[in-house]
Amino acid sequence: MKYCPYCCSCSCCKPKWGTAGTPGRQGPRGRKGETGPRGKQGAQGERKTPLLPGLSGERDLQGVQALRGEQGLPGLRGSSRERGLQGPQGNPGSAGISRSGGFGFAYSPLDSVQGGNVKFTVAGPMQEINLDSQGMHIFKSGVYQISYKVLVECRTNVNVPARFQIVINDTVKATSSMTDSSASAILNSSLLLSLLEGDLVKLVADIPDGCSFTHPSLQVIQIE
Repeated sequence: MKYCPYCCSCSCCKPKWGTAGTPGRQGPRGRKGETGPRGKQGAQGERKTPLLPGLSGERDLQGVQALRGEQGLPGLRGSSRERGLQGPQGNPGSAGISRSGGFGFAYSPLDSVQGGNVKFTVAGPMQEINLDSQGMHIFKSGVYQISYKVLVECRTNVNVPARFQIVINDTVKATSSMTDSSASAILNSSLLLSLLEGDLVKLVADIPDGCSFTHPSLQVIQIE
């Protein structure tokens, strides 16, 4: 058996080592090895049971409503002011229609081309006045308001106007009541006259060729 310096336990057999030489240079780095195969997926961990929600806290009891306070004493009544002086008396109003006074109304729905006294075929309410084919007869003296209204229709080539006016007893012409028009229009007028018992109030028309009138009305009211 050959001598083995590593197996002998005595120091006499071990060779004496010489002085260590200078270490050599490090060799080049080896190539990177290939990636190993992917390991198996680990087992899924245990799922923890979710915690139960906490219990709701107790609700405080509602406080007792306070008692209503007593009503205070009524305050003292303020002193009333002195009543003012009465104002001056107003001017008297205009006189109204007397219940015992006369009044009358009449009209006609017909068309007409004739001049002269206007014929009224329909009589309205009347008192102290009478209507006939000539006009209205006054049975009581006094101041009267006389009004009329009429619709005039004329052609465009008419040169002479149609005229209307109030006449009393065929002799007194109330010129302030005259109206006229040479074209289609509504004519109306109102005036105050002092009439005597037995007077006759008429509406007189002057109608030229090419004109006519319709729906004339006459109203007479005693105001004094």
